[in-house]
Amino acid sequence: MAKKITRISIVIALGFLLTFVSSLTAANNNDIYDDMTAENYIGSTTVTWGDSLLDWGAAVGIDSDENVVIVGYSETEVGYNLTVVKYDSYFNYLWNTTWEIDKLDKPQDLVIDGSDNIIITGSIWQGPTKNVFILKYDADGILLWNETWVTNTFDEPYGIDVNSGDEIYITGTTTSTTGTVFILKYDADGILLWNSTYGDYDQAVAYDIKVNNTDIYLTGYIEYPYMKQLFLGKFDSVGTNVWAETLGGPGTEDIGKGLIVTGEDVYVVGQTESLANYLTDTIILKYNSTGHIQWYRLRDEEEGNSIALRPDGNILIAGDIGYSDGLFA
Repeated sequence: MAKKITRISIVIALGFLLTFVSSLTAANNNDIYDDMTAENYIGSTTVTWGDSLLDWGAAVGIDSDENVVIVGYSETEVGYNLTVVKYDSYFNYLWNTTWEIDKLDKPQDLVIDGSDNIIITGSIWQGPTKNVFILKYDADGILLWNETWVTNTFDEPYGIDVNSGDEIYITGTTTSTTGTVFILKYDADGILLWNSTYGDYDQAVAYDIKVNNTDIYLTGYIEYPYMKQLFLGKFDSVGTNVWAETLGGPGTEDIGKGLIVTGEDVYVVGQTESLANYLTDTIILKYNSTGHIQWYRLRDEEEGNSIALRPDGNILIAGDIGYSDGLFA
């Protein structure tokens, strides 16, 4: 899932950079606390986009040339526009483009494919229902196509990914009677190949999706009465559930927000109340491909939202500082 930005102006900021050694394994969690290290760095790069009206950021991605692409939505004199802004790796402005939306519509996430095309998903109101839209732009900001997944339910997308063939996968939550989590698969030209739903719980939400060869992984939460449990699920190439694992306890909120998959390893970042030292903590978990936890790590008083893997194998996480206004990365 692309890193979320929640400022009135669209801002890229690097605050505390947390680098976790990802290759460690341990027989128990105490070994993890003793051996696992975190390096803290401080630095910042900030750019803003917008005018005297309001602008909201939604997601950011980086292409093969390390250009930075931001999607958000902007208030205009007559309504709202979805806005895409592109900067080079030094944050020099390259271009922007807009797509008219209603004030109740909003983008949620973006992904950049192997040709540096930009694919955006979000929600759009169509009469009494809320559906999923998908936009595809080329690297120069030219709209190639747009599609909408039309249903008679309320559907909210949160995560998007592409595979090596630039096919598109989207996940989120739905009020469908067949399940509360959905997966959509589109080809590179915007043709819907299949859709599937999962879950018969009070409510389930998937916040992120990653595709690894033919395997699909989702993370989010499953809600039971009086508690939310962190959820990680593996699905096959046609959206059928292979396994699902949960983490949490009575009366708590444990939520998965972001994930990465590398080889047979699956890393999840989110927030935990059941294991927290104080209120909610960031939790980072490593699973194997069969759903067994290899280790977990807690970060005090913060809520993890995004996760990425550096070329050296170490993990970067970003999120919110819970006890004060701010971000960490």
